[in-house]
Amino acid sequence: IAAVGEVIPFCDIRIDGIGIGSTFNEVYEKFGKPSSISTYSLGYNVTEVYYSFETDEEGYVVTFRSTPICNKTKKEKSKNLKERQHYLLTDLDRTMVFSKRFFKEGEDLLPTEFQNGEVISYMTKEALRIVEEESSFIIPTTTRTLAEFKRVKPFQKCEWAIVGNGSIILHKGSILEEWSEHIEKVTNPLSEEYDFFVNWMNSTFQDVLECKAEIVEKFVFAKIKEGEQEAVKKKMAELNYSNWQFAIQRRKVYLMPKEVSKEAAAKYVIQQIGEDNHFYFAGDGILDVKLLNLSVKHLNGCAFSP
Repeated sequence: IAAVGEVIPFCDIRIDGIGIGSTFNEVYEKFGKPSSISTYSLGYNVTEVYYSFETDEEGYVVTFRSTPICNKTKKEKSKNLKERQHYLLTDLDRTMVFSKRFFKEGEDLLPTEFQNGEVISYMTKEALRIVEEESSFIIPTTTRTLAEFKRVKPFQKCEWAIVGNGSIILHKGSILEEWSEHIEKVTNPLSEEYDFFVNWMNSTFQDVLECKAEIVEKFVFAKIKEGEQEAVKKKMAELNYSNWQFAIQRRKVYLMPKEVSKEAAAKYVIQQIGEDNHFYFAGDGILDVKLLNLSVKHLNGCAFSP
């Protein structure tokens, strides 16, 4: 349960006594007909029912999920539970890493990224400790380029990393060629569209661009002046390219094929690790929304938003 636009971690929340262990009959008797129902498969059938509630100040969406009970002995269940690992797929900037403008004297922030001899980003002491101790189970998932990612030293020991908004996957510090070949196969036929978007951005928004549009690791990137976000967003919404997506985060503009995404790369990594493990997803921006939504597709998934 969360306020609209908010994602909170999974826990045993009960609403009017209804929660873990309740049946759908009990749910229907308490709340009546649901707003919607969906079913999907994770190797077994999963059913979810949704209820929406509104108060004078906030709106809420409540999801009840039903999964089959496995006919396993307590010993088998305990064994499987112990074998499962907990992984965190997390965005970096403004989720785990904070720029210099967020630093205030006396706050519990430590420098973690340097450029030209100057500190440009920080992490909290507790977050830094967790990353250093649990690097094998933390999967940084960022829109940063590979070069930008490598500046953030605490994450270089992570076994897996997703960078370039999903265009690159690192495994034990090396680029995973299998994924790179997949991305090349997807993006190579789109070379004319890449050129079109670069030229269109630079001509359409030439008066508001702070940094001209260019192709950066399989997506088009530009930076606009402060206060121009709505005008740029309105104009970009007129584009009719169903296989592309665009996003504006603060003054940064991104255009990319839908296959070049954090969630697509995350699905691949999860398959390599094993879908039976527990997965947690964290992020703060529009490019993280579909990543966070992966938690709905995993029985052992949770999502967080700072």
